[in-house]
Order: sequence, then C-alpha cells, then structure tokens
Amino acid sequence: MRGLKEKIKEAWARLRQLEATPHQIALGLAVGVFVSFFPIIPLQTVAALALVFVVGGNTFSCMIGLHLHDLVFPLLPLMFMAEYEVGRMSRPLGLHPHFSAEPWSLADLIHHGWPVLRAMFVGAAILGSLAAAAAYLIGRAAARDWQKRRLRAG
Repeated sequence: MRGLKEKIKEAWARLRQLEATPHQIALGLAVGVFVSFFPIIPLQTVAALALVFVVGGNTFSCMIGLHLHDLVFPLLPLMFMAEYEVGRMSRPLGLHPHFSAEPWSLADLIHHGWPVLRAMFVGAAILGSLAAAAAYLIGRAAARDWQKRRLRAG
C-alpha cells in the first residue's frame, strides 16, 4: 500500500499536468470547496460531481477542492457550529433554537432538527461561497502559472 506522501505527490503531479483551462481548473476547485462546507457528508462527492458537470469545471480539481476539508477534519464540529450560527444570524431572531450544552431528547431533535439543518445550509452557502471565491482566485492564478512554466519547459 502506498503511503500518504506518495499519493499527495501523484495527485500534485496529475493536477499540474491537466489539459484544462485555468478557468476550468479553478472552477472545479471552487465547486469542490463550496460543496465541502455543506453538512451532507455521505452525499458530498455526488453533489460536487453533479455541480461541476453543470458549471463546466474540471472534475479532478473539484475532487481536490472537495477533499481539502479532510485537512481540517478535527475542526469539523466547529465548522458546523459556525455554519449554524451564520445561518441563524442571517434569519430573523427566534426562528432557530440556540445550541446548549444540555443533551437533546429525541423529541427535541425532531422538533428542532429542520430549523437547525436549514440554518446550517444557509450558513454553509454563505461561508462556502466566500471560501469558493478565494479558492477560485488562488486556483486560477496557480493554474496560469503552472501552464506558463510548462509551456516554457516544453
């Protein structure tokens, strides 16, 4: 079994050799980063691939952007909390329950579940859009640079 270091080197080399335009590479990266913010962990890959297909981005860079969140996986509960708070604050106060340290019963979870999930989706869309915009700008500049160097070397 290959080690993580070899897998990263292989992915990096493959990303640098993509035949897509800088826009397509950056768009794929941005889509992956955007989808990674949503609390749909079992469906993230499917959602990202569908969205990148619709917008015409690169699927390989999309998968890299999607899995960048693995680097911050230990912070995932804090990210979900931040998404919830941003979503809750973007709606009129009182529509969403506040989290507390007290455990919720199953009845509480069912009663508060949809408003909490809705707030998380709104917050994920806001935070994910900001992160995706940054990923697009960084990815486009990096792809242009890689392609210029490749043309000079080739």
